[in-house]
Amino acid sequence: MIFKILIVDDEIHVTESLRILFSEQTDLETELYTANTTADALAVLETSRIDLLLTDIRMPGGTGLDLLKCVSERWPLCQTVMLTGYSDFDSAYEAFRFKAAGFVLKAESDEVLMRTIRAVLAQIEVRLNQDQLLLQMKPSTVSDEGLWKLIYANVPKRPELLERLGFQKPYQGMALCLSSHCDDEGAKLGVLIRHYLEPQLKNVARCVFRGGSQVIWLLQMKDAAVSMTALSGMLETVQNSYRSTTEQEVSFALGEATTENLPLVLEKLRQALIEPGEEPASIVLPDQPTTQPGCMENTVKYIMEYVQTHIGEDVTLSALAAATGYNADYLARIFRHVSGETIGQHVARCRLEVIMRMMNDERLTLDDIAQQTGFASRSYFNRFVKNATGFTPKALRLSVAR
Repeated sequence: MIFKILIVDDEIHVTESLRILFSEQTDLETELYTANTTADALAVLETSRIDLLLTDIRMPGGTGLDLLKCVSERWPLCQTVMLTGYSDFDSAYEAFRFKAAGFVLKAESDEVLMRTIRAVLAQIEVRLNQDQLLLQMKPSTVSDEGLWKLIYANVPKRPELLERLGFQKPYQGMALCLSSHCDDEGAKLGVLIRHYLEPQLKNVARCVFRGGSQVIWLLQMKDAAVSMTALSGMLETVQNSYRSTTEQEVSFALGEATTENLPLVLEKLRQALIEPGEEPASIVLPDQPTTQPGCMENTVKYIMEYVQTHIGEDVTLSALAAATGYNADYLARIFRHVSGETIGQHVARCRLEVIMRMMNDERLTLDDIAQQTGFASRSYFNRFVKNATGFTPKALRLSVAR
């Protein structure tokens, strides 16, 4: 599972050091976001699914408690770990009242912080595995041929058919979704969609695509302004839970729907949907610009070449997702599937290889090498080299020179 983590602190050096700390955990697959104001953090929370919020308590212009309240409404399944520079028992009490998962002093060591973080992430995975109990419930959505009739009805008739399906006026905030093959016509998937989208979902209908086994979903959200990117983040959680509980993959194609464009959107979704088979499941937004390089193996080859040629730049998972046009969760899974290693492990190995080559070039100072291999600070570079080789950069250069 790819954990989406938002780090918030008004001190830039704190968010940077925490970003570095997470990048060193190459066994953890994470997509990191950072913000130095509550306003910037709220902007991230509006558009992206967040699994873990790691935030300072006291900041100018807003507090971590404000963010905790927001995340409990927007992403109720998100876990929060609060950071503070001093012992503040009143704030700690308030944080736990809003169900913060942890409370860590900034003075604590990196080991203590990561132990707390890993425990919280483990709880998230346990929760997904426990969703098996949900699937024993009576399906909360019934396959309804009325949805098929709605899609292909004349436009003037569609409001009446929407009303019959239980959708509410005004018919806004709607999304049409196509999911890949499901053995049970989407019954189990419907339970998970209801469960994970419940805080934002107003109504849902489904039917099996005639002549196939794909399932069509019409979703109506409470917030008419919800973006397809934000909705795809919600469906990622459904996807992860479905994989954990059924040991099957499910892909989604997703598009904004109105009473006028339903057949057109459905056709786009059919063309865009990637059926899970040799490739892991995906979430596709057909109307989103993409520079997809091709099939799975070509995509991984492209990433490897991109990392080699951009090793001095941003090669985080988020940056690679932007460069390829793929969803970050999907990108990380196909990379691991093809290469046998995580993207973080691959980037660390490439960096070390480049560093070792540069150590032989006497014209380059250690500061030059650090900068040209993408390290934001010399201390981060020193720490990386020490962890990877057991030597300080100076000692490593001497050993290479011998």
